[in-house]
Amino acid sequence: MGVDYAESRLKTRISARFGHVDSDLMVTKMQNPKSVSELLANGNKRLKSLQARVQARALVLDQVRDALPARLAESVVSAGLEQGRLILGVGAAVWASRLRYFNNILVKRVGEATGTAILSVKIRVVPTRD
Repeated sequence: MGVDYAESRLKTRISARFGHVDSDLMVTKMQNPKSVSELLANGNKRLKSLQARVQARALVLDQVRDALPARLAESVVSAGLEQGRLILGVGAAVWASRLRYFNNILVKRVGEATGTAILSVKIRVVPTRD
């Protein structure tokens, strides 16, 4: 398959999906590729904000895991604070049920550790990568 054929096929697919595409707007090669870490280090406000949110969620996840027994802590795959609500993600419904028994402990310990008044806890079962 030649480059011209591949480019033509790509244009056809894009046109079919989005309507007419001006060939002058098509960029077939990356001009200046950058790594993700480089983009985050030198990124704009949106990327810096995203990086800050990821770091904040990682800290909350650490606090949640520290407040739980080891086996239960392993089941928590995500955690975050949003408007006074502690949102937890677990890999299976059985862990969500067990985790509900620790709501009061989590509210107290995670709230103290983060300096946030936690008003409620929401537990979600999230798909995990196997």
